[in-house]
Amino acid sequence: MATFRVRTTGVCPNARRLWTKLTAGYPEGFKITYAYTLGRYPKDREVGEIIATYLQEIGLEVEQKPLEWGEFDSQRTERTLGQVFQVGLLYAPDLEYSSTYMAFGKEARGAPLLTWSEEWWELYNQSMVEVDPDKRLALYHRMLEIDHEEPFGIYLFAPYDYYATTNRITGFVARKDQFIFLYDVGLATDA
Repeated sequence: MATFRVRTTGVCPNARRLWTKLTAGYPEGFKITYAYTLGRYPKDREVGEIIATYLQEIGLEVEQKPLEWGEFDSQRTERTLGQVFQVGLLYAPDLEYSSTYMAFGKEARGAPLLTWSEEWWELYNQSMVEVDPDKRLALYHRMLEIDHEEPFGIYLFAPYDYYATTNRITGFVARKDQFIFLYDVGLATDA
């Protein structure tokens, strides 16, 4: 039987200090709505509740909005989920694909990404037409630096994946990005 454990580290020590700085003009605090799915991903309810607790621990008043996937997706499309929502993102391990998704995917349309960083958008547009691999890599590198320096979103949770195979499987490599490539996977034959 498989088990699922969420490894938590608690609230970042600097989170309260950062939150105090960000909310200096709101002495009474404020309330946010935090939406997450039920039954779409393994333990999504539990992860949603844990993240809501973290947000409450730094001083946010959090209204949790757990939704079945169909309703969640409808409200996401209509942009009525609220200020904060949790959704699984599983991109192909290619910066062009993931940048394009973040630039034009459902989650981004009309969201802060559109007005987030003029430099990022300029680099993104250049990267779409640049054919020299080294120049394109340099553009991607700077785009990632911008995302690291001033992220447009907050990545609150990343699951650990565990894989198991029989000793007859050959060539399987577990990847940190959660993609499973079967190109080199084979089945050992008994000699």
